Amino acid sequence: AVIRNSVRAFGFSDKKTLASYANLAICLKTQGGHVRLVEAMKIEAAVFKTRRRLAGPDDPTTVTSMAAVGRTFFLRGNYQQAEKIQRRVLLLTDHNGNLESAEAMWAAYSLGVTLDRQDKAADAEQMIRRALRVAAHVCGAESSTCAAMVNTLADVLG
Repeated sequence: AVIRNSVRAFGFSDKKTLASYANLAICLKTQGGHVRLVEAMKIEAAVFKTRRRLAGPDDPTTVTSMAAVGRTFFLRGNYQQAEKIQRRVLLLTDHNGNLESAEAMWAAYSLGVTLDRQDKAADAEQMIRRALRVAAHVCGAESSTCAAMVNTLADVLG
């Protein structure tokens, strides 16, 4: 009801309304199940398309929305489509000069995990190592984020 009122008052293109819808999609994904993931995907696609139209393809909010769509493809088991989107997210993150940012870290990590799911171990290792280097810079080498990435890297190296 709150989101519907926001749409009525401000329109779907309002930044806060878009953020509310993006948050709703996150909630749906955490509930799991095919139906919830399909609902989340529809919402994320609409948010992404609107942000791309309003802010442009390189805008950080647009890239974040694109990453969310990629994550949902991953959760649905469509690893090829997830990889395609995640590569684009990483390219845009790099293009925007965010090589040492949390966004770059998660873009590389997500792509690495997706590549691993497709048995592309060498490429997965490269991406996770990249994410780990950035994580050490952004979060600190002793952070739980780095520890989790080291565990993932160990799984990839098998």
